[in-house]
Amino acid sequence: MANALKFTDRGRVTLGLRIVDDETLVLEVEDTGVGFPQSKANRLFEPFQQLDGSGARVFEGSGLGLAISHRLTRSLGGVIEARGRPGEGARFTVRIPTKVPAHATPTDTARGERRAAGETPEAVTLSGRILVVDDNDDVRMLIAEYVRAAGGEVVQAASGPAALEILGSDEEVDVILMDVQMPHMDGLETVKILRGRGVNTPVIAVTARALESDRAECIAAGCTDYVPKPVDIPLLLQRIAHLLQGAPSVLIVDDNDDIASLTALNLEQSGFTCATASNGERALARAAEMKPEIVIADLSLGRGIDGFELAAKLRALDSRLMLIALSGASQKREQALEAGFDHFLTKPADFTELITLMTR
Repeated sequence: MANALKFTDRGRVTLGLRIVDDETLVLEVEDTGVGFPQSKANRLFEPFQQLDGSGARVFEGSGLGLAISHRLTRSLGGVIEARGRPGEGARFTVRIPTKVPAHATPTDTARGERRAAGETPEAVTLSGRILVVDDNDDVRMLIAEYVRAAGGEVVQAASGPAALEILGSDEEVDVILMDVQMPHMDGLETVKILRGRGVNTPVIAVTARALESDRAECIAAGCTDYVPKPVDIPLLLQRIAHLLQGAPSVLIVDDNDDIASLTALNLEQSGFTCATASNGERALARAAEMKPEIVIADLSLGRGIDGFELAAKLRALDSRLMLIALSGASQKREQALEAGFDHFLTKPADFTELITLMTR
């Protein structure tokens, strides 16, 4: 009904409600508004979709209202249909059974829909507490529904200050989904405040700004990961599941204690668990003890084992390690990659670039 009123400048909007054969509730909304091509009708029920060329872009909207209506109708065992013609209007029809079949349950229905639409992969199961922060009620509600459907517990906040209040209380949160574009206090400002307070909870930035520079800005603000809008729900759930498994452990190897400590501090503020070693021998001992997922090593380690030899020995311990080389000599890049390093960064390292490499 809201869409019909929004997209009908003149003419009429008709609401119909009837019971058919005492078994089906039929709800119809018909208008004489902008309409849409019938060939694109199914797209209207997909999350974050709006049809170009229909006049819809004149109006602000999230592209979620019909997607939510579709899911709610399906969860009740019903169907929703759309008919329209460009410039002539549209008709939406909802049919819901008045009696629930004995063999069907809401859980069965929801599971069947997810499998059919491929929206929530069976392999993704969440068991943590997720804070969803977004000023758009539709977006927040839809993401929350998908997280719950995958098994997660959801806390919601409609603004940055509301999120700060939740996280400043006794609420325990395992992962934060943070919308970036919010009024008054945007998502990145909120994350910076959280990191300044010592909150190291992993944060996934959710934003319509999808350039690599935007990702870098999110990481620099203290976000752990980044998902662009329109949101790929299966991808988002996979990213959440990955973070719920625990923050990646990182071993930082540098003979300059100040550099090692500063690197660890920056990474810990983005949710990583860090340890340091001042030379190759200590690095091997720490690696055997903590079994890190990522090792960041200076190539020049003074006496003893250098970075190149360290890479070979670490590879022998665990071939799955991500090895990142740091050096003030850019000409050592090829030698480092040949020695077994996955990535090479020139000192002084850019922390945004470093974290981007680690979260790919």
